[in-house]
Amino acid sequence: MVSPGDRFEFAIDHASTFTDVFVRCPEGKECGQSMPRNQPLDTSLTVWIRVGTTVATNALLERKGEKMALLITRGFRDLLHISNQARPHLFDL
Repeated sequence: MVSPGDRFEFAIDHASTFTDVFVRCPEGKECGQSMPRNQPLDTSLTVWIRVGTTVATNALLERKGEKMALLITRGFRDLLHISNQARPHLFDL
């Protein structure tokens, strides 16, 4: 059986063409690698995987994808104004 100290930790940034992978190896060594999306990855010795992606953000910025609309109900019209996450009381509506 493999002990937790013998396992790998992955952080992955999933993008449209390449996927960037940051790995912390069991001996503490850290490394990064860009991989084509179709390259398989063996995760059998993985403790955790954290994934981030900008695919949806890129689609909005590049104006690609389906047409959409944003509906805000009465009493919440200031949500667009206060949507910035850098406010002191984040969850106070």
